[in-house]
Amino acid sequence: MTIQRFKDWLDIVEQHYGSLDNFPDACTVRIQLGHVNDTIAENDELIAHLKTVPTAETWPWEQDNKFLRDLKEKLEQWLARRSSPTTTNT
Repeated sequence: MTIQRFKDWLDIVEQHYGSLDNFPDACTVRIQLGHVNDTIAENDELIAHLKTVPTAETWPWEQDNKFLRDLKEKLEQWLARRSSPTTTNT
């Protein structure tokens, strides 16, 4: 599974909103997080399989997963900041 679609999405977000922090749509972030989690799982399966094949070439999935894990953390932090209760002094 390619990570280009995630990079393209981040580029669009940054182009239109300046950064992920300024992006307003929690639903889209949750959907992207689900896609990220699915892609990490698929890549992990491929990596595990390739380690059992002595003639397998090196593939970019481990590097892709590093990018995806970083993105996953950013998306989870984005959601956490928006779901934190606002403290007010009364």
